[in-house]
Amino acid sequence: MKLNNEKLAKGNISYFSLPADPKICGRICKGCYAHKGRMMFATVQKHYWNNYKLSLQDNFVDNMIGTIKKQKEKKNIKYFRWHDSGEFYSKEYINKVYKICKALPDITFYAYTKRIKDFANMKKLSNLDNFILIDSAKFGELNYFDSMEEIKQLVKKYKCYVCPKTIGKDVSCNNGCTICLRKQAQNKGVIFKRH
Repeated sequence: MKLNNEKLAKGNISYFSLPADPKICGRICKGCYAHKGRMMFATVQKHYWNNYKLSLQDNFVDNMIGTIKKQKEKKNIKYFRWHDSGEFYSKEYINKVYKICKALPDITFYAYTKRIKDFANMKKLSNLDNFILIDSAKFGELNYFDSMEEIKQLVKKYKCYVCPKTIGKDVSCNNGCTICLRKQAQNKGVIFKRH
């Protein structure tokens, strides 16, 4: 099982992604990040579909725990992102993710999701001390916007976080920014400028 991400690999973040497909996500969102650029390459899509098949297997939990432990030893992984593509797709899958995260309390796990209301057991996952679950539909619509004016209004209204990259800062995930790696992000929400 291979875990990595070009954008995150320079830091100490690893990830596991799935296809951004209606079968997984329950919908296809307008402007979906996972339907752009390199994420649509055949080799990347093949990898994501393979991950989906692996996630259905009975040994998924044990395999992921072993793989993440190796990454931690080899690359000093401290953070783990679920789904830079794809989504939580069933209560069974969420239970597997829960078991993985609970078994690795020294790793901080995080995910963005539009499916909090679709699965009751999301609450159990978000209650883990080492898991940050950011609701991408927290403000009644998706958390990425075209206009900085919209973003400013939402920040004023909800006191939510804004991705610093959105406002022009030269940072990236775990390279100058840790907003989404804090438990407060789960409660306050995070918004982005569409890119």
